[in-house]
Amino acid sequence: MENVSILGLMGSPRRKGNSRILLDRFLEGAGEEGAVTRTLILEDLSYSPCRACGGCDKTGICVVKDDMQLVYEEVKKAGGLVVASPVHFGSMSGRTKMAIDRFQCFWAAKYLLGKARIRLEEGRLGFFICTGGMKPPRFCQNALEIVKLFFTITNIRLAGELCFREVDAAGAILDHPTAMEEAFQAGRTFARKVRESLQEPKGSEA
Repeated sequence: MENVSILGLMGSPRRKGNSRILLDRFLEGAGEEGAVTRTLILEDLSYSPCRACGGCDKTGICVVKDDMQLVYEEVKKAGGLVVASPVHFGSMSGRTKMAIDRFQCFWAAKYLLGKARIRLEEGRLGFFICTGGMKPPRFCQNALEIVKLFFTITNIRLAGELCFREVDAAGAILDHPTAMEEAFQAGRTFARKVRESLQEPKGSEA
């Protein structure tokens, strides 16, 4: 049986931050189920915000040529996509949101041209990992709503999320009593779900 491919998008500006630790553990769990995993660290890539220029309206292709071209291709290839981001000012990190905004070209392809660059019937699944120092759950929820919309536009079905609150200092997630095991098991479950989804009989796009 061919191994599934799972891509992690790491949106934290901290190299050893809590979101990165959780993502690594999640992907380790996915690897235990035979998934081939890869992580793109958004902080290492060079890309600009969406210009709202409308250049993708007629082609579904972004006219800005930068490292987002790599992100587009990796997202299209992956059977599963995991977005990991800390909460910044009540939402996700700026690097994560900026990358999501650049998927405007996928929106144009799907809604203006009727030629989605990822088809719903392909069975792609997504997952969201979120950490933050705040206590109220609404901040993680704000970030999750953005990810849900992102997945809808890219025809990726949300398969789950992990949100850990009151985790602020870099590496503090390691002191959480259950976080590492939760992330590992979530990665294993996600890999199984991705494999099952990709093997489902293909129907017409909804």
